[in-house]
Amino acid sequence: MPMLLAFVMLAVQGITVASPLAKEPEGQASTEVFLFAAEATDSATRKVLSDKLLHRMHEEALPGDVFHLFSCGSGHKPVGTCTIPPGTFGVRKNRGEMKKQVKPFVTWLGAAPSERKSLELNIPEIGKSVASVRKTDYRSEVILIGDPSYNNTLHDGWSMRGRNIPSDSSVTKQARSISPFNRGVVDLPANTSITLLAHREDFGADHVYRHGVERFWRLFFQVNGGAKLLKVTASVEAALDHAERNNPPAPVVAVPGNQGMRLATAESLGDDFFGEPVVIFLGGEHRKPPLNRIVPAVDVEAILSQAMSWQNYTTYALRWTADEEVSSYCDLDWAVVNKATGEEVFFAHPRGTSAQLYRDIRYGQGHSDRRSFGSNFEIVKVANSAPHDFWINCFKGSGRIEAELIQIRSGVRTTQAITFKAAVSDGRRDTAIRDTSKSWLKLELPLGDPGRPSTANAPTLR
Repeated sequence: MPMLLAFVMLAVQGITVASPLAKEPEGQASTEVFLFAAEATDSATRKVLSDKLLHRMHEEALPGDVFHLFSCGSGHKPVGTCTIPPGTFGVRKNRGEMKKQVKPFVTWLGAAPSERKSLELNIPEIGKSVASVRKTDYRSEVILIGDPSYNNTLHDGWSMRGRNIPSDSSVTKQARSISPFNRGVVDLPANTSITLLAHREDFGADHVYRHGVERFWRLFFQVNGGAKLLKVTASVEAALDHAERNNPPAPVVAVPGNQGMRLATAESLGDDFFGEPVVIFLGGEHRKPPLNRIVPAVDVEAILSQAMSWQNYTTYALRWTADEEVSSYCDLDWAVVNKATGEEVFFAHPRGTSAQLYRDIRYGQGHSDRRSFGSNFEIVKVANSAPHDFWINCFKGSGRIEAELIQIRSGVRTTQAITFKAAVSDGRRDTAIRDTSKSWLKLELPLGDPGRPSTANAPTLR
């Protein structure tokens, strides 16, 4: 039966038939772009977005590329679709066909936002809206512009405003799910790349919450069609740039648990009733042993004495200001990363191929005088033959923290004073952003002569 006749017969029978998707031209990397912009997107963002988007449509897009714009509130309202016509980049914008298609984009982006409107993006419905207008089998780009925190009034119990984030099990596919993050969710086209332009850089309660929101949406898109969230950013230019699609972030490993909401803020990085440092983060916990089960202190002087004779290894010993009492203890941790292999030695992986952590010291044991150092050291031994990055993490504690570093290299012992001027504990949660986190201090080691390490982030050495 001829194709056209088949479509006519199906239409007569009242059966809805989806139009076949246009195929990508051979040898051409074509793109279909889906923009979802919140109704309350501010005028300044609209202006920059309009300028950058129209430049791309007029000057950079390939003939046949497709752009869609949705206005987002409680749902998604299609604003316009533009298929780039043939013609040279410089003249296409003057063609009547192009002007007609671009006009709805210009009108919406040029309108003043209403204060009564919402920044809600209704992200769980993105896949359904994409499927409703998709015209091609080109690679898909999704650009979201609004508040990353889900707050649909139809699902008040799942609101991410304030301090809550859904557990991983709220997005993984399950039978009889009540979660809006998997119930009725439509997959995005395979390998869709996504960027999220946040309405403000410091959205939400704190940096722990913001990182958790990004991780959750990355898992959400990963589960739904294998789509990849490349970044959450406050920069229009960065949001429009999908070059990272060829080198996306690592997949999220889901943490088993129950459906529901989890607290994910700096306040959740604390101790439980038994004195165990606990990081509650999207259903998972990062624990250390209870303080009453800490192994005896190492013989520091014996190790340092042996280290004086080691020619192929450098030893670093760290101690910090003594704690007044265990209930308010401060815990600093070594993190030594092999630059060549990426292997990281820390308390959960104490023995690596090129470094060894002797003992995870939990607090500044010793004197009750806050001006003195504790009597114990956390020691790492590092092979000189491999390049390493050296970090100190404030696992627990806050404010100004005084510490002392001892280096023993080729029989020479060097001491350096270190100060976290405004440390913020993170329970090792900020590993992905430690270059900028106040919970991490990078040391340039080995110490030289006279030896003054430098930092890559906010805390400084004295």
